[in-house]
Amino acid sequence: MSSIIHVLSEQTINQIAAGEVIENPASAVKELAENSVDAKAENIVVEVHGGGFARICVSDDGTGMGKRDAVLCLDRYATSKIREADDLFSLKTMGFRGEALASIASISKTTITTSLENGIGVCIEVEGGKQTKIEPAPRKKGTTIDVRSLFYNVPARKKFQKSASQSFLEISKVLTQLSLAYPSKSFRLLDQDKEVFHYLGSEALRGKVSQVLGEEFFSSMLEVKMETSSYKVEGFISKPSLTRLNRKEQYLFINKRAVVSPLISASVKEGYGTYIEEKRYPVFVLHLSVPEEFLDVNVHPQKKEVRFGEEEKIRELIKSVIRGALQPKDTPSYSFNPSSAPISYGEVQEYSFKFQETPLEEKELPSFLLEELPTVVGMYKHFLLIDKEKEILFVDLKLARARVLFDAYLKKQSQFSTERLLFPLTLKFSLKEAECLALRLEEIDKLGIEMHAIGQGGFIVDTLPSFLEENEVARFLEEISEMEEQTFLNIEAIAKLKVKFACPHKKSFMVQEGLALYQELMKSSDPYLSPEGAPIMIHLGEHEIHKFYLQKKELKLFKRL
Repeated sequence: MSSIIHVLSEQTINQIAAGEVIENPASAVKELAENSVDAKAENIVVEVHGGGFARICVSDDGTGMGKRDAVLCLDRYATSKIREADDLFSLKTMGFRGEALASIASISKTTITTSLENGIGVCIEVEGGKQTKIEPAPRKKGTTIDVRSLFYNVPARKKFQKSASQSFLEISKVLTQLSLAYPSKSFRLLDQDKEVFHYLGSEALRGKVSQVLGEEFFSSMLEVKMETSSYKVEGFISKPSLTRLNRKEQYLFINKRAVVSPLISASVKEGYGTYIEEKRYPVFVLHLSVPEEFLDVNVHPQKKEVRFGEEEKIRELIKSVIRGALQPKDTPSYSFNPSSAPISYGEVQEYSFKFQETPLEEKELPSFLLEELPTVVGMYKHFLLIDKEKEILFVDLKLARARVLFDAYLKKQSQFSTERLLFPLTLKFSLKEAECLALRLEEIDKLGIEMHAIGQGGFIVDTLPSFLEENEVARFLEEISEMEEQTFLNIEAIAKLKVKFACPHKKSFMVQEGLALYQELMKSSDPYLSPEGAPIMIHLGEHEIHKFYLQKKELKLFKRL
């Protein structure tokens, strides 16, 4: 009887490993660039063609390799970064598993040219994991790894990859993170032989952040720095006026490794408190130094996440750093003097439901509200309470206004015209925003916005649609840059964007204002759902109220037992 168990070939094993280590071109660039960092390179150049699928070439001026090491580096688990298992808990390098080069070489056509000293080095060619040539080659000290036809022999993997343009954006993000992680090193990125950015080495983090985010963007940042006996935090956070719809421009580095930490992100947001809106997120570049014994970097296969040994200390440290940076520097300080006379604070006011004891008088309302006015029970913050016979109607006025504005913008945009500006607008965006906008230029043009790039994150806007004011353009385009790639810029999507930034969110409304808004809401296309699909009105009847009190009563009895 033939055996059904068999040992996989080395090539198959390498391709399986490649599936775990090399998810896409960006992960290949990450592994190669991190190797350059570990090789003490000061200048790293990355050339990309076809989003990295056609070609990725990473060159550095690091320590380089001799012939023996160059051949050995292509073997699985061959690494210069650890020697035994205990080394995993005291890592001082970016990579350590020794799988990256072997994995990349197994799914591409790879050429490695390297030299220990200026002069003669060695060149090795590998195709699909099999070495095809090895010969002497001239090269300055350092290493060049040229990867072509990525995933050429695993078409099933390539089939599910993102577009070349989206892949390039991810590569750009990887190198941007590395550049901010290692400010003293120079990173240069070329796409189709055109330079995208060249971040020069800077002794101070300030210089590198200014290059990456741009001078204008950097001017809206606040410096943070704090050090304890065990931890150190330094970097920059945005002022409350500069926020985003998502966390895409939050750069966190722990012991110089770019990671994602929900704990840190949440702590930063808590540090801002009420300075920023609930669904907005600050921009930050933070470097956190943590003792090795309090940090586990082996949580994620690609080391994207970490686990802390003292989470509560980290949380309080981050919150304290953020609050300190946001505190006005010219705030006067006060000292407590026990001998002073007691301070009288007067009568404490309490705020709760505001019930109307008598019906609203007609003279208090505009004439257009005098017909069929609902009976108002009261107001609570941004909720209008209306008496509907045997039930109370709760109307969320924030969502009501969103619906009313959405319908108005939808109607206006469906009939929009365009107008050429007498004086074109020059706008500046961060590199990431500019790249996202460049990918959507064709869609943006269909909206009536004619614009073209002028390099270094700049754009010139020549024509605007009638539904957009000049002072709204920058914020409007910024919101578009933060949208997901698969979100199509149709009229409804644009109307939703307009609703988000057209006017600031209010925390409370006057009764008359709420009534006027309620009446406008009832004329809208859908008075019951916001543009995002959230319920605007909730009915609370006598049955639900009695049920609520009954549940409370049972809960108290249960607690007594």
